[in-house]
Amino acid sequence: MGEEDLRHIGLVAADCVVGVTASGRNPYVLGGLRFARGLGCLMVGVACSRPAGISQVAEISILAPVGAEVD
Repeated sequence: MGEEDLRHIGLVAADCVVGVTASGRNPYVLGGLRFARGLGCLMVGVACSRPAGISQVAEISILAPVGAEVD
């Protein structure tokens, strides 16, 4: 569905797509980034875990493991 949403906004190669996913492996985000790659867009991935699948898709990855949640 990430790809479908990006198609509806008229994404072009001159755009930059930033995918944000806590786990680094959300299918919606990864699908959108893969679609953006096919168009030639710059892709940035942000995740709160390391390693993260998003780093294999995005050109620039920001991986910031935050540790366990506080209760």
